[in-house]
Amino acid sequence: MPPKQEGYAPIPDVDIENGDIDLVGPNKDADFVFSGNNEISIMPRKICIIGGGVAGLAAARVLKSRSFQDITIYEAAESLGGVWATGYPKFAIQTPGDLYEFPDKKLSHPKDYKDGLEIKKYCEDYAEEHGILKSIRMCNCVTSIESTFDGKWTVSTNSKAGSDKVIFDFVVLATGVYSPMHKHIPTIPGMGHFKGKVYHSEETAGITNRAGKRSLVVGFGKSAHDCAMNALAETGVPPRLLFRSAHWCMPRKILGLVPMEWLLLSRFGQGTLPSWQLCGPVEFVVHTVMKPLIWLYWRLVQGILISQLGLWGSSSHLRPTLRIEDDMYCSHGVVCHPKVFPMMHKKEIQAVKGQIKRILHSGDIELNDGTTIQADEIVFATGFDRVHDFLPKELLDQKEDDGFYCYRQMLVPGCPNIAFLNSNVATVSNITTAGIQSAWLAELLKGNIALPSDIEEIIATEKKWRRDKLHHAGNARAYLVQLHQLRYYDQLLSDMGANVKRKTSWILGPIGASLKNFFTPMYSSDYESIVTGEWRSDPVQIKAIGYKPSFLREWVVLVSVVAGCVLAANNMETVYEIIRNKNE
Repeated sequence: MPPKQEGYAPIPDVDIENGDIDLVGPNKDADFVFSGNNEISIMPRKICIIGGGVAGLAAARVLKSRSFQDITIYEAAESLGGVWATGYPKFAIQTPGDLYEFPDKKLSHPKDYKDGLEIKKYCEDYAEEHGILKSIRMCNCVTSIESTFDGKWTVSTNSKAGSDKVIFDFVVLATGVYSPMHKHIPTIPGMGHFKGKVYHSEETAGITNRAGKRSLVVGFGKSAHDCAMNALAETGVPPRLLFRSAHWCMPRKILGLVPMEWLLLSRFGQGTLPSWQLCGPVEFVVHTVMKPLIWLYWRLVQGILISQLGLWGSSSHLRPTLRIEDDMYCSHGVVCHPKVFPMMHKKEIQAVKGQIKRILHSGDIELNDGTTIQADEIVFATGFDRVHDFLPKELLDQKEDDGFYCYRQMLVPGCPNIAFLNSNVATVSNITTAGIQSAWLAELLKGNIALPSDIEEIIATEKKWRRDKLHHAGNARAYLVQLHQLRYYDQLLSDMGANVKRKTSWILGPIGASLKNFFTPMYSSDYESIVTGEWRSDPVQIKAIGYKPSFLREWVVLVSVVAGCVLAANNMETVYEIIRNKNE
């Protein structure tokens, strides 16, 4: 057992017999981890997980492996996988597979940009391998959560068998940021006059007799791009892609050579973005003294993307107005399919900047600039709504216009024994996020982490910072992390007392490890031991709980490498001069 740290409770020892959990260690008489007016039950005996997507499965796998055996998972759909249970034709992940897999289970090869239905099967296999299936209640929709007098929660559900109510000690909200069961279609004046068909992107898989139809696809995200390509393939008629504003799209490989994650998802990459709330002294210097160099770096990247994606001339309306670093900073970037921009340039997809103002009595579609277009179908690739109507009143009372402001994106002050898990945070590698959050939550529930006494002040400080800095984040402001996900992961691992530097180098030793931790992306598998719990048996991975990681060595190595390259270049020039003088 690791030594007790100030402000933290040690992990209680556990005996499991006949399915019951009994605390037998030094914390056996403790019931709560206290933090001011907030309290979390230690070793809750009965846990409810709402959601059977990647987050719910990750939570169940981690909690079960940490001795929490009485777990019930409620899934409203007929199958596991969440957003991967169903989708439009050829829907797929938009990241390399190394960034989108459970940390303790590899995707099969080829793993990059995997088909959505393969991800669904992958989730089902994961649930079976870890004995989770017996805990899942399919087709059970949670309708309400109500607090009890003793700090527990009554969870009400509806299913084909009828309604039910069960009391739980702890509730995990693993419903995802957006629900695939709540499709968002904007309200448009005169929609009843439209004579064609109206679909959400998720409903396009079953369209029949589509040949020759004129399709209008609304949106500019990955689903809009995919639906436009599908429409061309199925109708034979170039569809219109209508978008209100363009956002920077990232090719899968920059200049066909550099994988996009090396540019955006390394510590170096996140360090070049506008600085996050928590940044070290060296990064502060980088964003002050070296600010012109950072600006030039992003202008270079922006110029490369304009050239590679062809965002000039007749396609200049596809170029975003925001600077690329500001757009990416606020989560608007898209990793695009390699064929979509060439299809736009060839007018195989007719990209139109604007938005629908109304549907005229004739059935024509009037845009905000007064022009009218005709279509036989409208496909809204406009995402999903966040639905909170089943949440307890205590939690809903804390919701603000730009979302729930939480401690570590999981806990809301004043709402004990309930936590968001991957449903109040937006990251690139959300399947990895779910695993790390689950490990952090397990440590908290076992009494190994205590909440700070000033949790409300911490949240208030972060809220102010987000509202001051994330100007373009809109209603995602409270839960946006995205390209700064490594900072968030470091924060959670630091709370747990786990080493944030996940990469090692057998060849170059500490120098190689420093370079890898600084310049290479952190992949899902780098956090395997965090999910399995094996990090606790590795002295290299154990740090003091709440420690502050330093990257001074990485900066020293970086500066040394750059200085060495400069000296080598100067020496080569000197050698060249000597050789030239001798020849003369």
